[in-house]
Amino acid sequence: MITIGQTPELILKKLVSTKKAQIGEVVSYTLVLSNTGGAAATNVVVQDSLSSAVVLLPASVAASAGSFVAGVPGKWTLGNLPAGATATLTYSVSVLAEGVIYNTARLIGIPDSETTVCVTVPIKVCQGTAFQIGLTAPGGYNSYQWYRNGTAIPLATGSSYTATQTGEYTVESSNVQCPSTSCCPLIIELDSVPAFTVVPTSPTCEGGQPRNDGRLTVLGLGLNPGQYRYAITEGSSFTAVNPALSAVPADGSLATNLTGDRTYTVRMYNQLGCYRDVSLTLTTNCSCPPAICVPVTVKKIRASRP
Repeated sequence: MITIGQTPELILKKLVSTKKAQIGEVVSYTLVLSNTGGAAATNVVVQDSLSSAVVLLPASVAASAGSFVAGVPGKWTLGNLPAGATATLTYSVSVLAEGVIYNTARLIGIPDSETTVCVTVPIKVCQGTAFQIGLTAPGGYNSYQWYRNGTAIPLATGSSYTATQTGEYTVESSNVQCPSTSCCPLIIELDSVPAFTVVPTSPTCEGGQPRNDGRLTVLGLGLNPGQYRYAITEGSSFTAVNPALSAVPADGSLATNLTGDRTYTVRMYNQLGCYRDVSLTLTTNCSCPPAICVPVTVKKIRASRP
């Protein structure tokens, strides 16, 4: 029996574990290669291109067939893939930067086999700070329209746009939505230090005089206060220029050995550099209470007799 017309037919798909991530988060990719044809495919090599905004975690690489060599780009070499067979390659990366991160794979030697996925890492800006972020669409289209939160931006019809507001930005080119084929919006979000509290502990007293053991303790920074940095100046406003910053200790203790009757301002920074100020006064109370310190006169009225 002679079978005519049986050829391999390769289909390459790329999957990603999430469409939105944060810096430092781990994201997983999966390549799925299927041979839906009637014959085995030979000399199969997949080229996989990672963005410089991520770093591969080598221990996470797992291939059901063939071998993967990381690089720029990486190569997944399968050799032969039988008819009806499917092979997978999975690996994870750590996110390094903000923006839209693209990952593209293609079969070497096979046109139109490219597949792309993307992950959006929101660009964070400090609350109350003016900003300008340039957005650029792929070239070669006749028309462009930029959108913010799904609404067309008036007069934003060029291949580039400068964003000055937070939100989700997308572009439509020549009636093609997401011309980059990835359909991940660029997201701009506000970032800020949470509203925190600084609790003063007044100095204790000795002989009517305050000791130098006053304290400042911060509350309200969540379960990981060590991610914040702080500095302290005396006065009702923060006055230091280029201050030396310290990490917040796990117990929240910001300052010890303080004297009383002074005003301090604590400036707290997050990892982006946004900050929030809190001012407070550390008081002393070493005066003698009236009920104890009212002058008392002692007068002998009579002598006791044996």
